[in-house]
Amino acid sequence: MTSSETMTNLIKALHGFQSEVPAVPRDVTGQVAQRLYQYADLSGILRTIQPFMAKHGLAVVQLPTVDGQIVTVETVLMHTSGEWISNILTITGKDSAAQTIGSVITYGRRYALGAILGIATEEDDDGKTAGEKHQPRNQQEAAGELSKRTAPPAKQEQKPPAKPVPEPVHEDPNTLTPAELTDLTSTIQKSAIINEMQDDGSMKPVPITTDNIKAIIRAVMGENIFNPKTGKVNFAAMNRESAAKLKEFFSSGNWQQTAIDIGVLK
Repeated sequence: MTSSETMTNLIKALHGFQSEVPAVPRDVTGQVAQRLYQYADLSGILRTIQPFMAKHGLAVVQLPTVDGQIVTVETVLMHTSGEWISNILTITGKDSAAQTIGSVITYGRRYALGAILGIATEEDDDGKTAGEKHQPRNQQEAAGELSKRTAPPAKQEQKPPAKPVPEPVHEDPNTLTPAELTDLTSTIQKSAIINEMQDDGSMKPVPITTDNIKAIIRAVMGENIFNPKTGKVNFAAMNRESAAKLKEFFSSGNWQQTAIDIGVLK
């Protein structure tokens, strides 16, 4: 784990976020061997947390890198004060197929995001399913099998009404909101993928490395948006005009020519 020199504002914001964010709905059913369990998928987690992160000036960036079957996800939690904390999660997939790697990246992002924010995203099984493959299932099918294997459920307590979603706080019209910052980094992650030819002649989509993404951004935006101490991209310091240009640059595919020009791609 690494962090900024100070974290006073980040800790205060994270405390406020954790005290207000509601429980993440676990509305997806997975299966490992004969056991069924409920968990929240990545999109459900983001829908729940983003309004509360925006309210408290928080944003998160997740940058995956791939080396064969090994997937590394770096998760950076940032505050509008410039303070940040970062952690790295490494997972080994069962093979290096594109579909497997994509699933492992999503799996790693979900776990890393819940860990850095201190929120639960699935049932606690005391580690019984660690390393197993998680399989989402049809809700009706899963419910039918659960009813066969378990006793009639006890009467559930009525849940209190959901808290109203607060409006994002945005004082400076030229500064990115945490939600816009998350959208920018997500666009870069989804766009920075190349197709590599395999030995059998097939093409496999592979994300480019974090260092190569940094090199491309440096070539386009210059050194000003990089933190001189950590070498990380300081997305939070960008204005809306620069962010829009960078987002269009990656989403349109123009980054590939720049990558070739600077020697990142051949």
